[in-house]
Amino acid sequence: MQNPALDPITHDPPRLAADGLLFAWRDRTVVLLAEQAGDRWIVARGWLAGDRLAHVRRWTFATAPALAGQIRRLVREATGDARHASSAAAEFLAWAADRTAIPIAGANLDEPPPAAP
Repeated sequence: MQNPALDPITHDPPRLAADGLLFAWRDRTVVLLAEQAGDRWIVARGWLAGDRLAHVRRWTFATAPALAGQIRRLVREATGDARHASSAAAEFLAWAADRTAIPIAGANLDEPPPAAP
């Protein structure tokens, strides 16, 4: 039986899951998975190919806001929709703040992070 959540031929809007060790976002053809590994933030993008991911690429960032910018770019490339892209980036930042239990500096994607004292 095929899992409808992973069926690449559905035409549902993009989905995301941000309630565990991984942040996940997907649309009909692209999957993004993000995690925190020590003091680094990692995102991987792959294209759905049946029940597998193909052409997976990975990026590593020093800060969650930097990774959020990459998520926003990747989602915009995948969907062509800036609103979906900003929403996914904001969801990632909320997930990252929950994971670290501290506010994320520079979490407002429209403003630079505050200067260090």
